[in-house]
Amino acid sequence: MEVLARLMSETLQDLPTAPHEDVEEMSVEELREEYTTYDIASLSVEHPYWERHVEVWAELESREIADFPDCPECGNDRWRFETGGPPHCSECGHPPASAELETEVHQASQKLLTGGAQ
Repeated sequence: MEVLARLMSETLQDLPTAPHEDVEEMSVEELREEYTTYDIASLSVEHPYWERHVEVWAELESREIADFPDCPECGNDRWRFETGGPPHCSECGHPPASAELETEVHQASQKLLTGGAQ
């Protein structure tokens, strides 16, 4: 177990400690590239890279890249994701009301991160 913890720590140490640019000044390609460097499942919310990953995600969301569906409960179109769980509305916390809506949310997220077809 100690070996695994040490390896994870060393892997996290290999990530850049200070981003080279403000997210607002980065291109979509740069934002996507940086976002994919973070192993989100292994980071705690207290880790400094967690906040940067949230910044990068928020900046990607603010660009007109993907059209996320509206939450049927409150009308918000911003969704949050947790490892192993369904997406949930960032405003009211409700999960998608149907499998179809959940698929739409995931497809929009994929387009946001990769540019793939929505």
